[in-house]
Amino acid sequence: MRTPQPTAPASSPRRAGLARSIWTLAALGAVSLGIAGCTVSFEPAREKPSPAASAPVDTQSGTDPAGTDPAETDAGDGAETDPAAAERATRAHWQSRVSGVVSCVDGRADVTADATVLEITDDCDIVTVEGAGVVVLARQVGTLTVGADASTVIVAGAGAVEVTGVGNEVFWESGSPVVSDTGTMNVVLPAEER
Repeated sequence: MRTPQPTAPASSPRRAGLARSIWTLAALGAVSLGIAGCTVSFEPAREKPSPAASAPVDTQSGTDPAGTDPAETDAGDGAETDPAAAERATRAHWQSRVSGVVSCVDGRADVTADATVLEITDDCDIVTVEGAGVVVLARQVGTLTVGADASTVIVAGAGAVEVTGVGNEVFWESGSPVVSDTGTMNVVLPAEER
């Protein structure tokens, strides 16, 4: 009669190596994400280009005009501890960075742009902002609609503000607009509360 022999564990050296590889890749991925989330960029001061009047604008570029990481903005409660946040809510902070001018045509300005700073030079009944990383400075607006992501909009005043995008900062300098924020992680406040 033969006695049973102990068997080797179900895992083989090949399986152990595969498991080690998976854990190593997971660890490297976590470290990479941590490093990517903690980057800081500096943008040298640039001369203000001469603005060109235009109707709706559609630009594509690869830089963030704010020089900030959208993940560093708060989740919409207005209680950000970054001292630069209050400055980003002011027109003066962005004015020297304006790279284009948008005119209000027939009471409407539609801005579709990425990673640029634009100024709307007229009062408008309707202003819509789409894109990513765009900064818009506007005068008096009847209805402001922001469907952009990671963008900043500063208006002198507005009757209504509708925000549907993600990670936006929308500020008004005077008045008390009717606000609807159905987006995610937006900051929608009077400029002086920032």
